[in-house]
Amino acid sequence: MTPMMCRPSFDLPECCTISSRYRDAYWVQVASVGNAVTAPAIKEILYEIDRLRNEPPTEKELNEIQTFMSGTFVMSNSAREGIVSILSFQDLHGLGPDYLTTYVQKVRALTPQDIQRVAQEYLKPEKMIIVVVGEKKEIADTLKGFAPLGN
Repeated sequence: MTPMMCRPSFDLPECCTISSRYRDAYWVQVASVGNAVTAPAIKEILYEIDRLRNEPPTEKELNEIQTFMSGTFVMSNSAREGIVSILSFQDLHGLGPDYLTTYVQKVRALTPQDIQRVAQEYLKPEKMIIVVVGEKKEIADTLKGFAPLGN
């Protein structure tokens, strides 16, 4: 899983990751919150997804994420394990021989409109699965508006 920096306006203790598999990927958003604020946290996450789909990030937000992703890429490839990992990722996905040398440049070339376009194409709230871990009796009623509840 690749750690990703989320939109800086999130007011949640969270992390998000993208797991890349052969010709596939999935995105995970995690918010470590208590039962009392589980529903508001989900509401905030869905709000931010909707906001990203409807308005591009600001130049400042994009620059912060580009700096984070570029720096993480360079740092993760400064050790043998990181180099092996990125080379296997490159091979698995059939990325060109210039992947390592052009990654940072390509990340830096992204525009706010690129981010919004990708969010509109891939972040589909109606297809998302929400998984909640907590005391069901304490949070079930607050989650009814999001999706049908399972076990």
